[in-house]
Amino acid sequence: MSMIHDTVGNGSYSLRSLSAAVGFSTPDAMSEFYCYNPVTYNYYGTYFTDPCGPQRDVYRRSSDNYFFWYDGSTYYPIDYAYYYTYEYYDYYEMWYVYTIWFIGATSIYPAGTTQSWCAPY
Repeated sequence: MSMIHDTVGNGSYSLRSLSAAVGFSTPDAMSEFYCYNPVTYNYYGTYFTDPCGPQRDVYRRSSDNYFFWYDGSTYYPIDYAYYYTYEYYDYYEMWYVYTIWFIGATSIYPAGTTQSWCAPY
């Protein structure tokens, strides 16, 4: 029971209270918690995998706040992402500037910029 309590994070140790906290209906049974996984992935934003790569949705895992790409079926851990910032011309060539985002275990912050001929479309 204490393992269920620690996973659910409810203040009570009663089976009814723990079952209700996760949305299980009566009658209550310990077997309802077999294979119960409270981990969720929350949408964080859309970024490029690299300046010439596709845009991908970034999600943050609730259990440990790690960041992941999601391709529609699988979550992949990530280290860097790119976000289109602006474009400029240099001697008749168009450049696209991307902000590089470092994605640590539990944080995301800008780590500089890069330029590319690849358009963000």
